[in-house]
Amino acid sequence: RIHGPKYLYRRKCQMACSAFFVAIFGVTGITLFESASKLTEHHIDYTHQHSWRRLDIDEAMPTALLVWYDIPEFYVNHKRFIESKDERIMRTLMNSVSCEDGNFEDLWRRLGVDGTKDPTAAFLEFRSLPQAEFVPCGLIAMSIFTDEPVLKSQDEGLPIVHIDKSDVALTKDVNIFRDRVVDVSDYEEHDFEVRGKGSTEQSKSWLSKGSKGSSFEQFKVWYRQSAAPHVRNLYGKIKEGLPAGTYNVTFPVNSPIWVRDWKVPRKSFIIGTVGSFGNIGACYLLGGLAFTLVGFQLIIGVVFLVI
Repeated sequence: RIHGPKYLYRRKCQMACSAFFVAIFGVTGITLFESASKLTEHHIDYTHQHSWRRLDIDEAMPTALLVWYDIPEFYVNHKRFIESKDERIMRTLMNSVSCEDGNFEDLWRRLGVDGTKDPTAAFLEFRSLPQAEFVPCGLIAMSIFTDEPVLKSQDEGLPIVHIDKSDVALTKDVNIFRDRVVDVSDYEEHDFEVRGKGSTEQSKSWLSKGSKGSSFEQFKVWYRQSAAPHVRNLYGKIKEGLPAGTYNVTFPVNSPIWVRDWKVPRKSFIIGTVGSFGNIGACYLLGGLAFTLVGFQLIIGVVFLVI
């Protein structure tokens, strides 16, 4: 038995509904593709064997820019990796977290047996402390991305481009660490201590405020794993934009472990603009999805026309 007004199931009504959704998704797709066409991204691909790369900007980018780092084929979405977190910071309802294989005695995974495997690791000096504890622990913490780019125009007299690395974490990520990572820099030689939720005991942390790749703000971003084996995280902002010209991009911190040992094909820094619907990749993805739905609705309309 058919419930509801019967005219809703008639051919003309169904075709009208299909036409309506074709129009809606079509306009959405066109809008997103149009937005993407106005955005720009510049990719700086490199490995540990590069000390610098050249960046050519043909047209000025006067608006505020975002800087991301991009690591393909890095399987942070593996279950074992996701659960390797410090329970003093992160707890989940569905899965347990543990620092198994990611404690102080496991630092050889990042540093090597003699401590020289990755000389750029921000916690290298922390390992030499007496009775040290790796805090926060876990494989995620141990694999933190430490590379740093420096942009300098080839035109003489222009200063080094400032990349602002503050306030890059999501608000929800900031709330996770609130009251669990405590700033003690005013009365201790180190910057932070970790205190579990509901606990009064605090442990010295290797996290820092400085521009060492281990800065607390960068750690907040890194601690949220990508859902895919392709990591693209926000690194910083260039608030003044960039004039047209040629730039030298040097890497004062360039970890060899990613390509040499962990076998990612390359590393990248990406400089780009963002529109109302996100960056250029998000616009093309959502626009493609909208046009896919247009095709689906057209098929439905043809089916009702034939039946």
